[in-house]
Amino acid sequence: MNKNIKNLTLVRQIDPIFEYDTYPKFLKLGIKRNSKADIINKTEWGGFIYRVDMNPIINDDTVINGAGVNFNYNIDQNLNIKLEYSKNIVECGEIFNTTDPENKQCGTTIDDIKISLTRNISTLDNEIFPVGNVFNIVSDISLPIDDWKYYTISIDNNKYIGIKNKYTLKLKTGIDIIDSYNNGYVPFHKRTFGGGNNSVRGFEYKTMGPQHANDNAVGGNISLLGSISISGIPNIFDKKTRLDFFIDTGNIYENISDICTSDIGISAGVEYTYKTFIGEIGFNIAKVFRNTNKKEKDKTKLWSFVNK
Repeated sequence: MNKNIKNLTLVRQIDPIFEYDTYPKFLKLGIKRNSKADIINKTEWGGFIYRVDMNPIINDDTVINGAGVNFNYNIDQNLNIKLEYSKNIVECGEIFNTTDPENKQCGTTIDDIKISLTRNISTLDNEIFPVGNVFNIVSDISLPIDDWKYYTISIDNNKYIGIKNKYTLKLKTGIDIIDSYNNGYVPFHKRTFGGGNNSVRGFEYKTMGPQHANDNAVGGNISLLGSISISGIPNIFDKKTRLDFFIDTGNIYENISDICTSDIGISAGVEYTYKTFIGEIGFNIAKVFRNTNKKEKDKTKLWSFVNK
């Protein structure tokens, strides 16, 4: 009897879901259940509730409250498919209530059924001085059952080159696209934002790209990001520490026709991280050397905390 219980625990496991962000304020809670212990052909399903508050970014009392369920299936070690349903209540403040097409989503309850396909390929050989490549592509499409009719494509590629077994040269490129189809709308909380850690350091978090009349970012449909860095371990006796010298580039655009090389923001700086049991923590110092198309309206930040 005890043996059967032990086997059941290994095969089926219930885990909590907790996701949080500050810009916009985002909180997601739920549970998920795994049906298999192995990665290949692993299925996972769960339920969740969430709340998105756009006020920290656009200075407007726009809130999206939602709840839903999802189902994940690992086709193989590198390929995953996900089906998700959510019901969303959209409440807008003054800015989005008076802005087209955002106002068409305001005061509505929207059903969203989304299919996602994720492909991950990694050839890294180790964590200390990694050599290899990490490629990730994610594609979503919202089924045409309500006003939200959109699709997304996200592509990230990270190339690691070892230098004399002491340093690592990292080349990072990324592109994110979100757009509507069939006269539908893109959920404004799913738009692309840029600036800050994991984007273009030196710019304030999620402040790059198109702005509203109040000088706050409203997000865009296209994100172009790039980075080059050289990292090493300053203390050979403590391989948990890492020092990176980096150059970041990128910007956020409303449409493909808006893309212009003269609008690409550029920053450079140094980042120190320490590996702990909860992830890498540290700080970075970055200087913006080239502003975006907003020029004097760009919001910059000399240093930031890091939590990866």
